[in-house]
Amino acid sequence: MRIVSIRIIESRILSFKIGHLGQDAGQNENCCPYLDGVDLVGIRDYDVGLPWVPCASCMHPEFDRPRSPKHEVVVFSHKKFRLNIKGLPTFTNKEVDFRAVLDFLGSGETILTSSFHGAYWGTLLGRKVLAFPFSSKFFGLKHRPGIYPVERWRPKHYKVSMFGKTLYQHFSRKWFQCSIEHWQDYLEDCPRYPEILEEYRERNRQFYTQVLELVNGSN
Repeated sequence: MRIVSIRIIESRILSFKIGHLGQDAGQNENCCPYLDGVDLVGIRDYDVGLPWVPCASCMHPEFDRPRSPKHEVVVFSHKKFRLNIKGLPTFTNKEVDFRAVLDFLGSGETILTSSFHGAYWGTLLGRKVLAFPFSSKFFGLKHRPGIYPVERWRPKHYKVSMFGKTLYQHFSRKWFQCSIEHWQDYLEDCPRYPEILEEYRERNRQFYTQVLELVNGSN
């Protein structure tokens, strides 16, 4: 579970950017026990019985720039949960330049990604997305991408051997990998959502109006 709460004044508490963060990809969590006494709630997960407010990054003007695909498939990896697919253009979410990230995502007709925001932004750009989930949060998206059935993320294994004897081995805690066999078979199940950007922005505008009304009504 991930929650960001801000106390505006003593009598008002807002919670937003709430969502599942279970390490089991299919695991769902009940947010309600965490929300007692909260005056206004916005949750990124859809259809869980609470007000849905998607990530506010959809408001960024960079989404209004036209982008034409240059590649059939691109790979956008989470910096910790890596997709090792040779021969395809690859980027990670370690890149902090938002325009560069969206330019890369927009350069693909289809995006393979282990990044939650890679999947989110890719769908907002109207691209087909195949997600390789490492937690439950991928399953809370209102417009869900295609989902690759990841069995397990394993730490990258470093090993040095000589004459059949292991001299050194190390399992990384910062680099995990998963099996990607037959990923091409799942591309046909990847939907495209070319007209959802305005819906997401409008929901954020509505939430912003609710915040102003709550704060101004407390004065």
